[in-house]
Amino acid sequence: MVQPVSRDHRWLKTLVVVMGILIVVGLVVVLVELGRRMFTPKPPPAEIAGVNEVGRPPAVPPPAGPGPRGFGPVDVAIPAGAEIVSMSAAGDRLVVHLRLRDGRSVGYVVDPVNGALLGTLRFPATRAAE
Repeated sequence: MVQPVSRDHRWLKTLVVVMGILIVVGLVVVLVELGRRMFTPKPPPAEIAGVNEVGRPPAVPPPAGPGPRGFGPVDVAIPAGAEIVSMSAAGDRLVVHLRLRDGRSVGYVVDPVNGALLGTLRFPATRAAE
C-alpha cells in the first residue's frame, strides 16, 4: 500500500527534479562549448589583425590571404664584422642573434618575407657583482 505524499515531500521531489534538469542543461552547455572551441579556428593575433599592442597600425602590413606566404632570396644587412650566433623563428618573424665586433650581443627581429628589420634588441654588457 502506497502512502500519500505529504506537502513537504512533494516540494522536495520537485526541487530534486528541477536540480537534475539544471545539471543536465549545464553539462550540455559545457560539452557544446568544448566542441565549439575544438573545431573553431583561433583568431589572428592583434598585430596581424591590423593593430599592435598600443593601438597603432603595425609597421609591416598584415599578410594577404589565409595561407602561408612563399618568398625567394632575401638579403638582410648586418653590421660589418658582426657574427651570426643563432636564428630562431618566432611566429611569422625571424630573430637573429648577432655578436658585434666589439663583443656586444644584439637581436634583430626580421620579417623573412621582405627582409625588413622590424626591431633591434640590445643586450648591454653587464658587470659581474664584485
